[in-house]
Amino acid sequence: MILFLGSNTPCRELRKLFCILILLSFVPVSVCTAQDPIIISRLEGEIKFDGMPDEDAWSKVVPLPVTTYQPIPGKEPSEKTEVLLGYTDDYFWIGGKLYDSNPSLIQAYSKKRDDINGNNDYIGILIDCLNDNENGVFFCTSPTGNRYDNTFFNDSRDLVPYNMSWNTYWDVKTTITDQGWFVEMRIPFSSLRFKATDGKITMGFLVNRWIPRKNEMIVFPALDPKLGTWAKRRPSLAYDIVFQDIKPRKPVYLTPYILAGQRITNSKNTDGTSFQRSAEYTKEAGIDLKYGITSGLTLDLTANTDFAQVEDDDQQVNITRFSLSYPEKRVFFQERSDLFNFSYGYNGNNGNLFYSRRIGLYDGSPVRILGGARLTGKIGKFDMGFIDMQTAKYYNELPSENFSVLRFKRNILNPYSYAGGIFTSRIRADGKYNYTYGFDTYTNTFGDNYIELKFSQTHNKEEDYKNFLDNTYLRLNLQSSNKNKGWSYRASFDWLGKDYNPAVGFVQRGNNYVLDGNIRYGWMPGESSFLYFHKVNYKCASYYNTTGLLETLITGPGYEFEAKNKLVGSIDPEFHREIIRDTFNIDNKTFIPEDDFSFFVVKGTLKTPASKRLSFESEYEIGQYYDGSVISVKVKPIWAISQSIKLEGQYLFTSIQLPTRDQEYINHITGLKLTYMFSTKLSAGSYIQHNSAKDAFYANIRIRYNPREGNDFYIVFNEGHYTDVLAESPLSQRIESQTLQIKYSHTFTL
Repeated sequence: MILFLGSNTPCRELRKLFCILILLSFVPVSVCTAQDPIIISRLEGEIKFDGMPDEDAWSKVVPLPVTTYQPIPGKEPSEKTEVLLGYTDDYFWIGGKLYDSNPSLIQAYSKKRDDINGNNDYIGILIDCLNDNENGVFFCTSPTGNRYDNTFFNDSRDLVPYNMSWNTYWDVKTTITDQGWFVEMRIPFSSLRFKATDGKITMGFLVNRWIPRKNEMIVFPALDPKLGTWAKRRPSLAYDIVFQDIKPRKPVYLTPYILAGQRITNSKNTDGTSFQRSAEYTKEAGIDLKYGITSGLTLDLTANTDFAQVEDDDQQVNITRFSLSYPEKRVFFQERSDLFNFSYGYNGNNGNLFYSRRIGLYDGSPVRILGGARLTGKIGKFDMGFIDMQTAKYYNELPSENFSVLRFKRNILNPYSYAGGIFTSRIRADGKYNYTYGFDTYTNTFGDNYIELKFSQTHNKEEDYKNFLDNTYLRLNLQSSNKNKGWSYRASFDWLGKDYNPAVGFVQRGNNYVLDGNIRYGWMPGESSFLYFHKVNYKCASYYNTTGLLETLITGPGYEFEAKNKLVGSIDPEFHREIIRDTFNIDNKTFIPEDDFSFFVVKGTLKTPASKRLSFESEYEIGQYYDGSVISVKVKPIWAISQSIKLEGQYLFTSIQLPTRDQEYINHITGLKLTYMFSTKLSAGSYIQHNSAKDAFYANIRIRYNPREGNDFYIVFNEGHYTDVLAESPLSQRIESQTLQIKYSHTFTL
């Protein structure tokens, strides 16, 4: 460590911070106390699945002792709330009696699958199926009976600790009466991954009820809000529940699909004098298979894999000299995607060793996936994941390729620590290959303090590595959880060698080492204040190339707050020093030359209460930009017009002025998303985007009929337009591409 903290370190305070925090990481802060688990009752007798848990079987279940989490923790809930847990041979049942003194004010503005915002009353449960204190599955519904499910990982320590694209098989029914609203959830044990010990199965359990008009969160178990924003979704804080004598079936889900469509493209010829029109007709069929080998291990097989139904990516603006990554939306890569995580830097802000969008995509265009396999779950004490995919040749630009990733993790020392390993390979039909291996540990030392260590190396057929560090990634990170009250911290060192190149991964910024520190202090003012919490912080991050020359320094204070009405905001003044050694282009008319730049910029966010029918999210960046100035403002309004209609907008304005070179870059990105929900099973949506820098207009229209999980009928239409009205022929040809696809998939349970 001392080797990298010599006199060249840009912040002397950072040296001190590293030393102090190394000592702090071994200071005990708190110790979790064991509690007697809740034994879940088997439900005896008939249950009519109608959203009203009023049968005799339910009457014998004792409700959970819920309490208020927000706005005032520990208070008696303002509305009577009864949450009931039970099980049968095949299902985990959750009953909710969510009484309301004024049912006419219940808010329910969505019927769509996976669409529950803060302006809806809802009840959600988190289940730590393997009781590993790291991972949880979340099931949620609103009074309309729509289904929302996702996963949480890394004990919700990350800035974005969830995967919203994950789906599984489960059902829910709701009923609204003059007493409130009521719910029955029915989750097949075959949709949960668990392990049995001496005939008993122990899981962790959390429940939240949200009443938006009161900004009130009701929870079980009682949670300390000082533990941070995601305390209500942290698997390590879940209460133990125990099932006895469960012998669930291990069904095989077989899902064939058929697809038909047409794609029309207009592309300029090599000299740009005319367009060449081409039309491709598609008639495809494929099949997916899901089989639970054991209660904790699942095998997925796919042949002629297709993702026609996936929504378009959001348009982005990149004014940095580094590449952007996009989120994975394809369902096949979602199950236990957290298991494959091996991120670079804090919260993966510099990439990941495994980036699934490398598979089946080339320069943004889809590449046919011939087939593949995925195996995820538990083997003994190890969490394991394996993916192997084979792609077809992509015209004459890319040969057929095989992609694979193997991941193992297991708990060590205590329930909050793990060690693991990962291996990836990418092998081309022409004989070229790349493979990467890595090892990592995340150790809870004492209390809320953690040490993270990572090591990884890449190997290519063409490379002959002469220095051990050239193709190596290293990370040492000391941190505590980001708490709402009291001190928390992070201090890390990362090394990415000049030849480190994971071909199945994504590295935003390589050939450098990074020193990154952040220290925070939070307050919770109490009942008399309109604020729920606020925090101040100071950060300092410096990037050096691997020869030891400074490239980037970012430092400055910050402030963030959350009000009791859920108004959320932050402001981060930042001082930057950027030493540019290679000119980089913002676009073909605007560039930043080689030079040493120092500048000051202010960044921030503001979100109005999501509990309202109309809410806004905004981000801004205003100040200096190298030898010029920048103004960047992003506004996203969300309007829940009714239970059936939802309107979302997005406007991103970016202006860069570089007067010393008489240059400017101005871009407007406008997006409008309209969703019409006929019912919880049928919805139609359109997403229209315009990017002024590309002079392009994109439209995506998607109709989905989902009568039950695994059965889907899609109609998808995509269109791209050129929008430069001043362009001369041949650019008067406006349509870039048009695609119409119809897809039907049907799941058979064997």
